[in-house]
Amino acid sequence: MNYIIHLFLSDFDENLIVGNFIADDIKGKNYLLYTPQVQKGILLHRHIDSFTDTHTIIKQSKSLLVDNYNHWSGVLIDIFFGHFLVLHWKNYSNETITTFADRIHEVLLKNYVVLTPNTQQFLDYTIMYQRIIHFDKIKTIDEVLKSMAGRTTHISNIENATQHLLYHYEVLESNFKKFIPELILSVKQFNLNYEK
Repeated sequence: MNYIIHLFLSDFDENLIVGNFIADDIKGKNYLLYTPQVQKGILLHRHIDSFTDTHTIIKQSKSLLVDNYNHWSGVLIDIFFGHFLVLHWKNYSNETITTFADRIHEVLLKNYVVLTPNTQQFLDYTIMYQRIIHFDKIKTIDEVLKSMAGRTTHISNIENATQHLLYHYEVLESNFKKFIPELILSVKQFNLNYEK
């Protein structure tokens, strides 16, 4: 899932926020190098990704894009669903998106030394361009995709993916609205089980 969704699902727990944010860079059992609280955030991130990757709605959504983008279809759905979360933010959070972004930035900056070099760089970029609060805009999604395409060494065609977001917009938006409550429930269950 998109990093905004991961951060949203970390609630107000600073250690979950940090662990969830760095998790993609932490391979295998290297999560054990972190404090137990941050470990939980890393494992939560892995749970979210596993739940997402195997979910029928995600598979259906990816099928709309796979002919044009191959394995990139999953990455695109992650980004598109992050867009829909911010677009419909008021339906899922009592915080404003600006307050949320400021809080997340503050937590991650406070824990900057714990972040991996990659996530430090990504955080700097995210803050500089205020990506979180602008993720509801198609222009932002287009900029993100073009930036990603510029960094990949293989031809991905993802710089053109905004047109497919717009073409399938209503279906993808509907899929997001059906999927996100199930993901939220799954995270609640993870947290309950983790404490046992």
